[in-house]
Amino acid sequence: MEQYKLYQLLNFFVQRYSYAILRDELVHNDEIWLVNLKNDTYQLIRLTLNSIEQAIFDESRVSEIKKMLLKRNLNKEIKFLDIHVTKETVGEDECFDSVCLNSNYYSGLDISYAYPGIKNVVHEVSDPNMEIINVVNDINFSARTKLQQKRNMRRFKFSFTNIFIILCFINFIINYLLGLKFDDSVAAVMVGGYYKTFITGLYQYWRLITVAFTHGGIWHLLMNMMAMYTWGGILEDKLGKKKFIALFFGSVIMGSLVSGIINSNGISVGASGGLYGLMAFFLVLAIQNQSIDESMIRIIVLNLIINFIPGVDYLAHIGGAIFGIVFALAYQSKNQKLWYSVAILFIVVGLIFFHINDLLTYPAFDKSIVNAYEELGLKNYAEFLWKRLMKLY
Repeated sequence: MEQYKLYQLLNFFVQRYSYAILRDELVHNDEIWLVNLKNDTYQLIRLTLNSIEQAIFDESRVSEIKKMLLKRNLNKEIKFLDIHVTKETVGEDECFDSVCLNSNYYSGLDISYAYPGIKNVVHEVSDPNMEIINVVNDINFSARTKLQQKRNMRRFKFSFTNIFIILCFINFIINYLLGLKFDDSVAAVMVGGYYKTFITGLYQYWRLITVAFTHGGIWHLLMNMMAMYTWGGILEDKLGKKKFIALFFGSVIMGSLVSGIINSNGISVGASGGLYGLMAFFLVLAIQNQSIDESMIRIIVLNLIINFIPGVDYLAHIGGAIFGIVFALAYQSKNQKLWYSVAILFIVVGLIFFHINDLLTYPAFDKSIVNAYEELGLKNYAEFLWKRLMKLY
């Protein structure tokens, strides 16, 4: 019984080099396939007891498995290592990077530079069945330990999701304190709310993003932060920080632009455009993977109902959702050129937003914002702001 020797190798690659077992219909019962897409040397490894002479018959199967992994590895190279537990000799004409090894025997490609100690992993034991049990228990214990460590790290790590939530609460406190002294709408604009006069008239484009940090009340804040914690927790790990931030703020900006095209000069606050983008992205992936469940449907229906509440900026929700859908289609596609569609969508909607000449001005309201800055001791900024507003009028 040689099966235990495969488990010895399995334990070596899983424990030392963080490989995971690949489970797929293309994998046969007499072999173990390991995957680590982050490994610099070999991303795919097969462990088998079969004769190396049979490897030539597996070329098409290996090619199919590589294609499957290429989708997950964003079309980067997949290098394959074929390890046979046998005392055969590896010839120069083998179709794969191949190794044959057994107790005190090694033939083929020397991979000890990449995996130090590999030549000593396979060894004889007196009780093969107990060796398999011990190896499996060792792997399971290690996996549970790593999972617990990962959960502990997740509780305390400063992910973008957590940082965003903290900043929103800080912004809300500042907004609340300003609201005690000034009008609520004035306070909302002062802390970064969407106000088209200041965006297109005074070129404060940053408000297309800072609107996400600004909220109109404690319930509005809590609902959005609960949604952000849920969707962010799922998608940030899946996408990685850079793509997750691009998806979220892209949806926020798109929501602000769509809202501004139709709703000429209202004041908007909230992260809902970004949240709808996350929800739409998740929904597209769920539909493609056929993994929609009842809980997901309830969440979607609830969010659709919220759009009918008076005062809710449903246009920002639509804009964010559109961006989330386009981003998801580009993310899932093999064709990298589809990412251009994301940029084109931005450009088209942005051009429409900035070329609509329906800007309404409210000098009295604008003056109250200027006065508020002056009362806070920001006299120079207040004067600068008023001069620019006068030119706009």
